[in-house]
Amino acid sequence: MRDNLIKHIKTLNNGILYVAINNDYSNQNIRHKSLAVANAVAMGGCDILQYRARNISYHKMLDEAKSIGRVCAENNIPFIINNHIDLALDVQADGVHLSLQDVSVKHTRAILGADKLIGLTVRSVSDAQNIEITTLGMLDYISIANVFATESDQTSLPPIGLKKLANMVEIIKEKAPDLTIVAIGGINEINMLQVLACGVKAVSVIGAISQAQKPAATCKRLKKIILKTLKAKPLNAHGA
Repeated sequence: MRDNLIKHIKTLNNGILYVAINNDYSNQNIRHKSLAVANAVAMGGCDILQYRARNISYHKMLDEAKSIGRVCAENNIPFIINNHIDLALDVQADGVHLSLQDVSVKHTRAILGADKLIGLTVRSVSDAQNIEITTLGMLDYISIANVFATESDQTSLPPIGLKKLANMVEIIKEKAPDLTIVAIGGINEINMLQVLACGVKAVSVIGAISQAQKPAATCKRLKKIILKTLKAKPLNAHGA
């Protein structure tokens, strides 16, 4: 375990680009395979990388996750596994990302221990209102989804939009002022400024990278937008 890396990420709240790799190759919009994306974003300024395995065997998941984990280790990037706690343990990943329908945060923390990263996705204002402060205290970050419509998500829920995003950010910050909040869902170079204006300091992207002709260059531009915006005067929720 890279303790210094984990400590750094737990206090990092000054502009995070979180890249999730969706390896569902049945999606024709995905231009690049998982390992190629991992290598590209490692060069492009990605701060956290998540592996989202779908529609493949565990053996294939394990093979891909090991390869991506090596890329992350070589580039000092935290490696997160989506949902699969067993896979995270098998590849010695840096953490796990959960949904409210998965194993509880408390149980996951008991399994992984204190030195692993745990993230959780909430999808509605009621989710943000109902999540307990004790649960937030066991998390390293929380994601709010989906801001905009996206093909990368398999839920049937409508996008929350910018107004609800800002509302949920406010609710979560009242409970856990220091917790990193990540916005996710349909975010790209065009709408990222509006998302950042809602009070988040971390943005997760999937399609903006997987569908890009040049993932590394796109990654660099996205990270530049985040850092430049957070250094500037705060915007309102409409980007004005």
